Amino acid sequence: MSASNALASYLKDDFETTQICLIADILKSFDPILFATLGKCGGEATYNAIIPYNQWWLLNLIYRLGCIYFRLLEPFMRKRIVHYLRESNADMVISVIPIFNKIILQAAQEVDIPFLLIPTDLDIRAYTYNIRFPHYKKFHLSLIFDTHSIKSNAYATGIDDHYITHNGFPLRAEFFEEKNPAALRAAMGIDQKKPVIMIMMGSQGANTLVTCVQHLQNLSIPAHLLVCIGKLQTIKARLANLQLPPWISMDIIEETNRISDYMAVSDLLISKAGTASFCEAIHMHLPMILDATSSPLIWERFNHRFTHNHGLGTVIKNYKELSPYITQFLENPTIARDMRHNISLLKLKDTPDKIKARITRMLRPTYQYSNLMIVYSKKSRLQ
Repeated sequence: MSASNALASYLKDDFETTQICLIADILKSFDPILFATLGKCGGEATYNAIIPYNQWWLLNLIYRLGCIYFRLLEPFMRKRIVHYLRESNADMVISVIPIFNKIILQAAQEVDIPFLLIPTDLDIRAYTYNIRFPHYKKFHLSLIFDTHSIKSNAYATGIDDHYITHNGFPLRAEFFEEKNPAALRAAMGIDQKKPVIMIMMGSQGANTLVTCVQHLQNLSIPAHLLVCIGKLQTIKARLANLQLPPWISMDIIEETNRISDYMAVSDLLISKAGTASFCEAIHMHLPMILDATSSPLIWERFNHRFTHNHGLGTVIKNYKELSPYITQFLENPTIARDMRHNISLLKLKDTPDKIKARITRMLRPTYQYSNLMIVYSKKSRLQ
């Protein structure tokens, strides 16, 4: 949803866009969990309900079984998508979802409209699942970063280079604003001289946040903690009751659309390996500690290797590693400098413009791997 909302904001001035939840809006009748629960609970709601309990093995199992189940139903789902595209008179399809892109590609080809696939994970295998040697000239794959490790998974499916560009992760517009860290720190009441450690676990559960802060109580050097709880109001009191040493201060950050500001004032991020927050940190030049204390989701394992191989931070398998690593990181400025340099080699500053330019090219009537910039004066309808 974050990626979809960001894309809609990039395109709103030039195109008419409609955001579609493929399962809930088009393929609802194919949802096995919705069928099994007599319409009370769908697959996505089940996934979101399991996440806080850290049952990654169960989610990985559901993913593997789901791929097999949906593959059997591909002909029927493709017909439903084709019908929808014709009824809505769409000029183009953009996908930011995994698993279903083979049938979306086939449907777009049958309707003869461009199809832009934008994986929102670095490990794109779930997004190219069951796609083999596509030759539709109006198809394009937009990758987050231009690295061999990411591209190799595209090559493995037979997707040639002329179908591929790297345009960055579709981040919210706030991440492309100019930031003044000193002014932001002053506005937030943070000591300018204190290093800032941001902890953000998304919807991964409350216990992880509390555990991280408890282990950071052992830090022997000054630090300020930004603990992002989002909607997890139940842990606010638990965090506030923790007895931190006087040299460690803490702010509890509730749900906000200004995460980029908090990243801008931070020196280090502790996070799970979700690609959205991972790419946000890279865009903000923020070194990372990725939490691998439990078995990660299949599509997040790649991010651990990517972090290590590109020198973007570290990966911990035990929370006891936090304090020693952070102490070393803060006491040795060359570690942060080297990581920020490595991050700068990946960061893209113009993702909104790159994506808009790619869409404009693809809407050209004679589009075939064109690199020309075409400006459209009328609005087109995108699904």
